[in-house]
This record gives sequence, C-alpha cells and structure tokens, in this order.
Amino acid sequence: MPRLTEPRNSFRCLRLMRGNETQMTPNEKRKHIHFLANLVIGTAIGCALLGASCTTSGPCDAGATRCDGNVLSECREDCGDVSCKTWWETTVCAAAQTCFAGSNIPALCVESTTPDSRCSDSNGHFCIGEAIAYCSLGYRTSTGSCGATDHCVEGNSGDAACVSPNTRLDPACAGGDGPVCKDNILIECKLGYAVATTSCASCSIARAAAQPRNCTGYLGTNCQVDGDCAKGLVCHVRPDTLRECSAPCAMSSSDSTSDAGAVVSAKDTCFAALTANGPGPSNYYVLPSATGPFGCIAGYCEWLPPF
Repeated sequence: MPRLTEPRNSFRCLRLMRGNETQMTPNEKRKHIHFLANLVIGTAIGCALLGASCTTSGPCDAGATRCDGNVLSECREDCGDVSCKTWWETTVCAAAQTCFAGSNIPALCVESTTPDSRCSDSNGHFCIGEAIAYCSLGYRTSTGSCGATDHCVEGNSGDAACVSPNTRLDPACAGGDGPVCKDNILIECKLGYAVATTSCASCSIARAAAQPRNCTGYLGTNCQVDGDCAKGLVCHVRPDTLRECSAPCAMSSSDSTSDAGAVVSAKDTCFAALTANGPGPSNYYVLPSATGPFGCIAGYCEWLPPF
C-alpha cells in the first residue's frame, strides 16, 4: 500500500477512495480526506474565478443590451460554484424617454437620441434653469426638479448639483467637493460651493478615517467650561443639569411653539451661532448630534427632538 504523503496527482488519490480506505493507517486516512476536501474546494473556487471555464447557460451573453420598443433589456449573470446562468432584465423607459441603441454604446433610456454637448462629463450633470439634467455616455437621460426651494448650480468641473438658497461659492472649497476647515469653521463643499458650515472650537480633517470630520464644541455638544465651545458659545447648564455648548436666545414675533413648549425658530441667533452665519446642515452633511429644529429654552438654544 503506497503512502499518501505526496500524492502525484488527483487521479491517484481518487483511485484510493472507498474500497481501499480500510487498508489505510489512521494518519493516511486523515491526509487522504484533507487532500480530497482541498481538491473539491479548489475546483469550486477556480471555476468561480475563471468564469470562462465554467458552464454558462441562458438566453443571452452577460452585459448585452437591446431595445424592444420602449423597453430596455439588459443581460444579467449569476454564477454559482460550478456554473453560471443569464437572464434578461427589463426596464420600461419613462414617458419622456426613448429606448436608444447606438452603434458604439450599450442601449439605454434617453430623453434625446442626439448626443448633448452639455454632457461634457459623459456621466455627469448640468443645469436647465432650476432643474438638473443627468447624463450617461454623452446623452441626456433624464431631468429632475431641484424642488420648491433648492436651485441648480454648476461647477468648474462640468458637473452640477441641487443646493439650498443660502449656498455660496467659497474660495476655501477650491472648486471641489468634501469637507475643509477654515478659521475653525467646518465647511462642507460641493462643486466649490459651501453647502453647510459649522462653527467649531477646533476643526480638523482626516480624509483616510472612517469619520473624516472632527469638529468639536459646536452648538449642542457636551462641555465642561466655556473654552470647550466654539467662538460665541458658552458652556450652559441645562435645567436637567447637563452641560452643553449653547448661546443666549430670545423669542421673536416669527417664532412658533412646539409640542414641548419650547420656542422654535430657524432664523434666530441659534442658527447663526451654529453656522457662523453660513448655510446650515443639509443633505450633503448632517451633524452627528442634530435631532430636530432649534428651541429657545430658558433663554438658551437647544436642539429639540423631531416632531
């Protein structure tokens, strides 16, 4: 009986299955079972990684596209351990769209079958008045409203975005996207526009971190002394004895009263104290501790629960 410490090939090992197992020593059996397990696992992984060597069945070639009237069909693929299957996934183009199959591009739903020169970034966006248009492969595919209050802006990169009315171009953004710090103010940028600003006691950016923005001492954060808070804020002791960074506030004629009995205002000193008179939290960045609107409770600004 040959030992199985160094089997020359899988066929030699397979011939030793079942009938000859009783002739093996316990150590040989362990090595034999270990080798067969690795052989099966290796075959499955190899086939998954080298899809071309696996069996593929289905009505189409993966990645293929076609138009059937105004219905877009895209060939999808799903691979198991040893085989793959394909199927057609269909999408009905919207009423304002046409299913278009160009000579050098995949089929897609478009609003115009003529390439649009404004799609300078072939998969970007541009503004049509206060609406935003979406591009794919150089064609305008759809147009969406920025909503009742937001408006559309374009950046130097040839892209566009919907932003709030108080958004402004900021040199600190250098025409780009993402967070930056300037004079202990956290600025969230989009296409060179400041779309959200937060006044901090200290501000830093660590782009490789899971949470790249580090803004301490903004309105509503915990504190021990006034020095823990952003400029213009104080470490206020709330009625429940918790200490948090806040600013004095007073009711104005435009304020309303919440269910909690607190005065709510989006235009008073609370908003200015949080944002350093810039745009506030937006869909591009929401502060970790922001909950609901501001409240003026016992003469000081507080975040209120959503209602």
